[in-house]
This record gives sequence, structure tokens and C-alpha cells, in this order.
Amino acid sequence: MKNGRKGYVWNFIIIGGMTALVLFFSLKDQYQEVMKLILGIPWYWLLIIGVWGLLGNWIGGKILCLYADHFKSNFRLKEGVINSLVGSFFSGITPSSTGGQFAQVYLFKKQGISYSGGASILWTDFMLYQTSLVLFVTVLFILKFHHYVNMMNQALMLFIFLGYITNVVIIILLWMMVLKPSIYLRLCSGGIHLLKLVHIIKDEQQVKTKMQEKVSSFSNNIKKLQKEKYVFIKSICWNLLRFIIQFVLPWIIVRSLGYQIAVYEMIDYMTLSSFVVMANTFIPIPGASGGSEFVFSSLFSQVLPQVALASSVMILWRFSTFHLVMLVSGIVCMVQRHRYHFRVKY
Repeated sequence: MKNGRKGYVWNFIIIGGMTALVLFFSLKDQYQEVMKLILGIPWYWLLIIGVWGLLGNWIGGKILCLYADHFKSNFRLKEGVINSLVGSFFSGITPSSTGGQFAQVYLFKKQGISYSGGASILWTDFMLYQTSLVLFVTVLFILKFHHYVNMMNQALMLFIFLGYITNVVIIILLWMMVLKPSIYLRLCSGGIHLLKLVHIIKDEQQVKTKMQEKVSSFSNNIKKLQKEKYVFIKSICWNLLRFIIQFVLPWIIVRSLGYQIAVYEMIDYMTLSSFVVMANTFIPIPGASGGSEFVFSSLFSQVLPQVALASSVMILWRFSTFHLVMLVSGIVCMVQRHRYHFRVKY
């Protein structure tokens, strides 16, 4: 437990340090201009921007309820939103967002759903989330990638494209696990054997057995849900709405800062926002701190008329989508910890 707490403390230090470093470079040459822009926003716009970043967790909770109804008939939206917030908090403070699902499975157990049921819910959620993300981003890439590839930094665009390819490969493997588990297991067995050869894995057969059990359990649970196709359709629709809300936020922030931009430009802002998500695939720092802000500023500074405006949008966007979410979800975690004697190791 002490090691776990030390890990959390160090992750918070990393998040704070990287955020401070990015803010320093963003503000060092245009501090007065940025502060003038931010302080000039009407209070109701600040409220909208803040609430906007939390809408994703409300939708996330709604989606979890769709799956949880198959394991617990009276699972409420409130429980789903709380579970989504807990997942956001632990994902935000662990490298590569690895801690969120462990915490959520534990909380599902406290909410009356078994560990295996909770794991199946989260696997299904992740698979359909990734499917929706790849579908949505693919459309944006087809519409706009060729436009930006010639005007943006080539190394950055390659980084973004590799992130997109990685997400495509992930979703192919996930669907292969469901539709062709035997092929998936053969691929995994080959990977496990290679890890055995380089002495990363000691007991090859034990790892293969555990892999087969997990794939079989996951495949069976997915097939149960497949019988009710409306759950899949509703989940994908909710996820698409979540991405629209997430990706359109920079456009809303620019409007809130007093700049008149056309409605048709919304697609450009959504595309650049999706580029940030793709780039974050390779940023293992907790919360993608530092890297996320850098990529955002690098992209939006190319389309916004002032560097100070790009920095202002980045600060408000990051506050809404990460820092405020971490604050609210952290409070929710403390309440749940007191209620359930919450303990999570990672």
C-alpha cells in the first residue's frame, strides 16, 4: 500500500511538473495577452466550458448502464456516472491510463456486479469505444488529413498518423478476439513464445492458459450482448455523441473569447482535436501531461491568428477536459473510498 501511495504521489508530481513547464513556455512571451483574453470571458461562458468537459463522463456513465443492466437489473445512471468518474481519476494519475479499469472493476463489485461481470462490461465498453473512435476519426481523416499534412510539421503529422494506425490495429485485434478467437490466440501464442525466448516470461504455458481463459470469458460475454444488437447500436451512437462534444470544444472556446468563426469551420477544429487524441496514444506520462498541451498548441497555432489566442484556448481546453475532471473525479473517489473503504493497487 505504501508503494502504491508513493506511486500516486510521484504521478501527481509528474502531472504538476509537466503542466507547469508547458504553462511556462506558453505564457513566457505573451502572459499579459493570454490573461487579458481569459479574464475577459463572460462568467457564463466559463461555466459552459467547465460543464462541457464533464459531459463525457455523464455519457460514459450512460453507456456503462447499457451493459450493466445485463448483470444487475436496477443499476442506476448515478452509479454509472460515479464509476465513469472513478475510472477517469485513476486513468489520469497512472501511466498510459492503466489504472482506471482496475478501479472500476473494484467499484463494480461494490455496486453489486461480480469481478468477471465488471471486467466484461469494461472490455465491451473499451472495444465499442475504440470502434466508435476509429470510425469517427477515419471520417475526419478522409475529409481533412490531406489538407493539414502539407501545412503542419511533417514529423508531428507522421506521429499523429502512426497513432491512428495503432488505434486501427488495436480495434482489429479486439474484433478478432470476438469473431475469430482461435486466430487471435495463435497470434498471442506466438508473441508469448517470443517473450519466453528473450526471458521476459518464465512459465509460457501458464501465461497461455490464462490468456485462453480470459479470451474465452470475454468472447462468451460479448456474444451474450450481441443477441441484443440495440445495445451495440446505442453504445456506438452515445460514443459518437461523446466524440462530437469532446472535439468541438476548442471551437466553442474560440467563440467564447470573442472571435467570430463560422459554423462550417467546426469540422476543422474537430479534426485537429482528433489529431491530439491520436498523438496521445504514444504519450505514456500520467494524463498525457505536457505532451497533450504541446501537440494541441502546435496544431492550433497554425490555424489561429495569434499565438496568445492558441495558448488561451489550450489552457481553457486542458482545464475543462483534464484538470476540472480530475478535481471532480478526485472528490468522487474520496466519497466512494469513505463509503466502501476503497482500496486500489496497480
